[in-house]
Amino acid sequence: MVHEGLRRFIADDDAAGLQAAAVTKVRRILSFLQDMEREDEIGTVPHWKAHPRARGRLASRSVAVTEHCRLTFQIDQTNAEIIDLDCGDCR
Repeated sequence: MVHEGLRRFIADDDAAGLQAAAVTKVRRILSFLQDMEREDEIGTVPHWKAHPRARGRLASRSVAVTEHCRLTFQIDQTNAEIIDLDCGDCR
């Protein structure tokens, strides 16, 4: 995880580093990702516009938070966990 605001939000529930308009949706998406049992479940929420990321990052995923803010992550199939979680333009 690279985005400092997202790191602080997850660790301390401190949303200061995120867009105010994105906080509720980021919380909902993170909760969904934690509870997700199968990788294909992420596609069941159409307005998140979840999709595999283009070339170069095998198994990377992207989920829309706001028009410009996206959560990106990979799914570690071996350990069934979300890794490389990051947030683009979420400040």
